[in-house]
Amino acid sequence: MAKTIICKLMLLFLIFISACTTDEKFPYPELLPEEGIPAHVIIIISNETISFDVPSYMKEYAENKISLSTIQQDSFNSKYPKIKVIEVPYFMYLDSKGIMFQTNDESEFEEFYLGNSK
Repeated sequence: MAKTIICKLMLLFLIFISACTTDEKFPYPELLPEEGIPAHVIIIISNETISFDVPSYMKEYAENKISLSTIQQDSFNSKYPKIKVIEVPYFMYLDSKGIMFQTNDESEFEEFYLGNSK
């Protein structure tokens, strides 16, 4: 009797776990780094900004082959509506699975970047 109850509980647990597990893919694969590149950094800038100087801490790590792109806020929001950016500048760090880190705080991003780009 006890074995039957335990087996049923185990079965329910396994069903619950499998129902909670999702293998949802990142909706915008074009934002992910190209094969062989460990990460892609996207900096979303204001619509009025014409050019943007890459932060000096990122230039030092160029040899790591981390790709970098900048895009204006309106353009980003229209192309990628599932990722709504409200404040700029906005920093995103993506690996091959999707967004690893995102923030509008540059010092917070710098700390993350330096800790993950070596």
